[in-house]
Amino acid sequence: MFGLSLLLHTRAALDQLTLIVTSEFKQSTNRFSKLTNVLDKFAKDHRALAIKQMIEQAGSFDGILTGKSFRSYVAHRGTNAQVMNNCFGATKIDEQSVLLFDCEARGNPLLKTTIKVTVQAVRVILNIVAVLLGVVRN
Repeated sequence: MFGLSLLLHTRAALDQLTLIVTSEFKQSTNRFSKLTNVLDKFAKDHRALAIKQMIEQAGSFDGILTGKSFRSYVAHRGTNAQVMNNCFGATKIDEQSVLLFDCEARGNPLLKTTIKVTVQAVRVILNIVAVLLGVVRN
């Protein structure tokens, strides 16, 4: 399942980024959900402020990649098949039209969510790297 794989890899990338960011501040955590807590300790550092602002502007990953998320469920408690409410489907309507149904797991449309989250995550990752390299300064 491509969407699930992409979500899991996105979370792994955010966790690795968290390890890099927190090590810049002489801290150590690899849980993206804890990154803003670490950054709060360094509120006077312009990099910490910029990174925290970028995370907040990206919108919430909670329920998808953090907190009681689908990723957490699959990683620690069960399989994606156990939580699928609706499986992907495609129906040909005519020669030029296809009707697509998204997968749904734990109330989240998997493909739509994957697109939304991965676009946000890529933006967050690249912008945070730019801040750490000194390319962007907010």
